[in-house]
Amino acid sequence: MSHDDFAAEPINGLPELPPRGEVILWQGRPNWLRLTVESLNLWWVVAYFAVLTAWRFITVIDVLSFDRAIIMTLPFVIMTLIVVLLLMLVGFIQARATVYTITNRRVAMRIGAALTVTLNIPYTQIDNAAVSVGKLVAGILRWKQKGTLSFRIWYCGHIFDHGKSANLSPP
Repeated sequence: MSHDDFAAEPINGLPELPPRGEVILWQGRPNWLRLTVESLNLWWVVAYFAVLTAWRFITVIDVLSFDRAIIMTLPFVIMTLIVVLLLMLVGFIQARATVYTITNRRVAMRIGAALTVTLNIPYTQIDNAAVSVGKLVAGILRWKQKGTLSFRIWYCGHIFDHGKSANLSPP
């Protein structure tokens, strides 16, 4: 069996053509903003930098005038904006590189921007699945996996970001 790392995918999101009898039911990508907020913990990072900024302001307001205290705090605000923009860029790139595929036999996830991997989860390994639909006609797909604990730990290490925010929208 030969393998070519540079061969194009015959179907977007799948490394090979599906076997005979397997039908693609749905394909999609995660929402980049939701992936950034939920998987990269954007609000926690913003809160962390907000605390740092407030701490800086509180420590310098005692010895400086209000105007100088604001100026001394400004680098922390700029740093916060840079970090937030970088996290949003990473979330956007990750979302663009990700394709979720649901067939009548498995769930396939092509994930990773720099090191791409396609994970195939057959329905025999999924114990339970559910979709919660959001306000904007998008939803979150969650499933409970069968198998040993060691397999689940290995698996969750690979799809941690995507397992939390597999956002579904109409194809």
